[in-house]
Amino acid sequence: MRPLFLVENLFSDVQSPAHVVDASSETPGYEAWRVATGRRSVHDRWQPTTAGEGWIRVDCGAARTADMAILDRGHNLAGVQVKVQHSTDGGVWTTAATSTIPAAATDPGDVDAANGARTHEGAWLKRFPSKTARWWRFLVPAAAGIRAEIVGLWVGESWTPSQYFDLPWGDEDIELGWEEVTSSAGWRAAGHVSRARAGTIDLKLSNESEYDDHARRHIHQQFWLRRPMWIVYNDERAERAVLALPRPGSAGFDQRAGWGHRQGMIPWLEHEPRLS
Repeated sequence: MRPLFLVENLFSDVQSPAHVVDASSETPGYEAWRVATGRRSVHDRWQPTTAGEGWIRVDCGAARTADMAILDRGHNLAGVQVKVQHSTDGGVWTTAATSTIPAAATDPGDVDAANGARTHEGAWLKRFPSKTARWWRFLVPAAAGIRAEIVGLWVGESWTPSQYFDLPWGDEDIELGWEEVTSSAGWRAAGHVSRARAGTIDLKLSNESEYDDHARRHIHQQFWLRRPMWIVYNDERAERAVLALPRPGSAGFDQRAGWGHRQGMIPWLEHEPRLS
């Protein structure tokens, strides 16, 4: 039972403008670059032109490390075997992970299980042994016999903090919102109710190098630039993972009484919650 974050995405031209993304083919309007925009609409996806083998890959220009892959909700790959691969030259590929995406939510869902974990809304998470390579590829084999639809794809290096999150915490707390009008008789009428998961992570670091090597890289330099981050409170219950953005306001990792190293408060709000 450990928490983890994944904000890094080798396919993102915002995070890494020099990286080059291409695919086996692209349907007009559903180009390969769309998988890393952070948009969660099924109308903004990558889709090859025909059924059969399909792949999307990135040339990082130099060796980059990854240990995790995530598909956002909206894909059509439930029950399909997929592969995450890497290469030194873009020609010969080595498989880092082969998984059959669960057809339904895994409850509980372990990110290290052979087939990874599927959330209740359909996202898929899979952690694999860390590898370093210039090229990375997500492959849907021909045997699947379908034309892949991928709304969001993350491949990158995750961060597992050395400490558990401080109590209290909740991985399924929600923030409710609605517009309300009160009549002269005191009756209240409300409009549409919005629901978004929300929380604040209180995180203690074990030493200064954890701040320099991890907290600054993943939180300061990525998440706090409003780049979507996957938060998993428990890697053995990854079906509760959430894609989050930071809440506006003060943020940082500072020194406080009662702990010998930096501590951080990380307030977050679910990114584009699914409409109920």
